[in-house]
Amino acid sequence: MKKFRKIIIPILVILFFLFLGWVIYINNITIDKLRSEGKPYVTGVTTVPAVDGDKGATGDTGATGRSPTPAEIAQSVADYCATTGTCVGQIPTQAVVFAAVSQFCGNNACQGVAGLNATPADVQLAVTGYCDKGACIGPQGLTGLKGANGETPQLQCVTRLVTTVKTNFIAWKLPSQPNTAYIDLYKLPKWAECLNPVDLTITI
Repeated sequence: MKKFRKIIIPILVILFFLFLGWVIYINNITIDKLRSEGKPYVTGVTTVPAVDGDKGATGDTGATGRSPTPAEIAQSVADYCATTGTCVGQIPTQAVVFAAVSQFCGNNACQGVAGLNATPADVQLAVTGYCDKGACIGPQGLTGLKGANGETPQLQCVTRLVTTVKTNFIAWKLPSQPNTAYIDLYKLPKWAECLNPVDLTITI
């Protein structure tokens, strides 16, 4: 019996290693074949090719979700624009702005509450503010006809009797007028002296 054990045990060991080598060899061949065919495979002592199962039945349609809030929409747009940088538009032209305003105001959406009538003071203030900027200056008119040669007024110190007291005045008249036509401008003080005054002894 002992001799039998001594003989059988080495034989079993040899057979085990031969079987293990055969399994590894078959496994490597199978893996190489699956790899060349582009099919999935599982590595290990036992090779089981991965096979897709049958497609299951389509599930029931789920409940309708809630609509996004304005804040969520704004945040999504902000995130998209910040990430892609494709949200920068062109500055609208004046014509585009006018067209948009006209379209918006076409249904009387821009009609405000009737205001108060302007008072004369309001009108005067508005006209003054407008004309102060030079907007009320009209075109230059035609040159007028040449006038007749005029006379230059002459100033003269004159002496008059004021309640029997001689008083000196600075007066003026045109050269062609008589001395009685002098018109007083102002009275001189008593200490002021006149050189060659015109003596007009007319009591006023």
